[in-house]
Formats: sequence, C-alpha cells, structure tokens
Amino acid sequence: ALLRDRLQARGITITPAMIEQERQILLQTLSSDEDEAVRLWQTVRARRGLGQKRLDSLLWRNAGLRVLVKDEVQITPAALGMAHQLQYGPKYIARMIVCPTSRAASLARQRIAQGESFSEVAATASIDSSGLAGGLLPPISAADAQYPKVIRDTLAAMQVGEVSDVVALDKNFAVLKLERIRPAEDKPMSIVESQLTAQVRRELERLRMQELANAMLDEARVVVLDPTLNQSWNEARGKGK
Repeated sequence: ALLRDRLQARGITITPAMIEQERQILLQTLSSDEDEAVRLWQTVRARRGLGQKRLDSLLWRNAGLRVLVKDEVQITPAALGMAHQLQYGPKYIARMIVCPTSRAASLARQRIAQGESFSEVAATASIDSSGLAGGLLPPISAADAQYPKVIRDTLAAMQVGEVSDVVALDKNFAVLKLERIRPAEDKPMSIVESQLTAQVRRELERLRMQELANAMLDEARVVVLDPTLNQSWNEARGKGK
C-alpha cells in the first residue's frame, strides 16, 4: 500500500511490459538456460506454495521498487572492473577446515602433518558446511569480498599444495589448503562489457530496492493486536524483512 501511494504521487503506472521484465529477471537469476529456469521456477513455486495471486503481487512490487530506484543507480568503471575480475579473473581452488578454537585448529593441522588427508580431517573436524565436501570451497577470487580478507590474503601468499598455519577469523579459526589456481579466462572487457553492465545494474538495483523497502517499512505505522504476531513482526523488521 505504501508503494502504491508513492507511485501514484509520482504519476507512475506499472505496465504489463514492466511486469514481464520482472518475470524475466526472476528467471535469469535461476539459470541462463530458459527451459531450465522455467523448470526450476516451477519447483520453487511449488515448495513455497506461491500461487498466482502472490506471484503477481511479487512481480508488481519488484517492478514498482525498480522504477523508483533505477535513476539512482550509477555504473562506474571501477564497478565494471571489479565485476570483470570476479567473473573472469583467476580463481583459487582451495579447501578449508574451520574450528571453534585455535587449539582445535592446531590439532587438525597436526593430523594433516602426520599424514592424514586434508579432506578426511575436514570431514571429521570442520564445523563449516564445506566439511561435508572434504572442505572444498567454491572458486575464490582475490576480489570477492564475500570471503574474509584474511582468507584471500592467505591464499594469495601460498604455493599450490601448501597447507596454511592456523588463521584467525572473526569468531573461529581456520586451516587452508591451496589445491590449484585456475587461470583467468580470455574475456576482454570490450567483449563482455554490455553483459557485465547489465549484471552490475541488476545487483545495484536489487540492493537499492531492498534499502527503499526497508525505509518504507520503517515509516509504516502498523498496529498488530495479536501479541505473538506482534513479536514476529518486530523481529522481522529488525532483520530488515
């Protein structure tokens, strides 16, 4: 309702073309293959119990938020360069063991030094979800801020096959092994610039849309009479949902 009021105040009408654009964006986030994306989306809808009415509301809401923020998004050369490095630059293929204490991480490293394979130790000692895969992580770019800087810096200083010393994380401790380095792909910026521009724009729009939605929720004066529901509402607002 807040979004509808804001759109009306600016004289903006959500058109069928804008709704269709949101549907395409939603599918593209699942897969670049159209048939696979449709199949995955049907699975997601079934699992979430997302009927047509809720789906239409979701697409309308996203279209409304996007049209309000689109002029605020600026694509800089630095952002494009970062996106190019993340997608096509060299990647570290590594394994990691995460332990709750420095002592536990040291003991895990000692087991590796005594001849146990890194994968076996990761499977039995790591508290990270990657332990189920022998500690194997997705390919890591040196520019990927999703991983702590200490992990990226440690991998950058290692030789292939080397096992690191114990690395202190925010709350836990880790041991890393650099399996190999995947070289950069031969994709000059001139060839992929339009593709990367679209990707960066979508990501910046998504972040700005979330910020706007949170700000609008903060402005909302919702009175919830049921105590349990009121508690859930306040918790959700606190998490930015």
